Amino acid sequence: MSFSPLLFFAGIFLWTFVEYFVHGVLSHRRRGFPARAHASHHRNPQGVFTAPRAWIPPALAVLVLFTLALGLARALPLWTGLIAGFTLYELFHWHIHFRTPRTRWGKRLRAHHLAHHYVNPRAYFGVTTRLWDRLLGSLPASWPRDYARVADRPPTRGRSNFTRFYLPWRVTPAEASAASSQRDAQHDRRVGR
Repeated sequence: MSFSPLLFFAGIFLWTFVEYFVHGVLSHRRRGFPARAHASHHRNPQGVFTAPRAWIPPALAVLVLFTLALGLARALPLWTGLIAGFTLYELFHWHIHFRTPRTRWGKRLRAHHLAHHYVNPRAYFGVTTRLWDRLLGSLPASWPRDYARVADRPPTRGRSNFTRFYLPWRVTPAEASAASSQRDAQHDRRVGR
């Protein structure tokens, strides 16, 4: 069984559409777990990383579906590319919120995502690319003005949620308490308290 670079890169490209669909459709136009998790990120931009319980089960289900449809030899590089795309998305998302970009491309991606957060949450759904926003009509004609409105926003301060999800033994008691309080508040909002 040889590894297909073409299928790997097709998986990365496929991720860009999955990202758009999860963000633009499941997180903004539907109710359910993705929408609640994403609303939490809008309230607290430090929460940039996706919880493992939210992405590992669907990722494994996609591997099974790809394998059934394509066979393991084709499924594995496509799925690996999809996971690589997701990993790049996580890194880009962190960088957009916590760092000041140095390149024109980085500045445009950052302005695109921050315009979603601070100007128009019903648009700008792509994080790693603007492609699907352009093709599917969620890049408003006002994008140059919207980008200018957020261009000088300073990076988010403090720590992201990476440690809480991936290095829980390093979470301080204060961070654990704050996360617990946030979960309690989210639960109260869901049940209408």
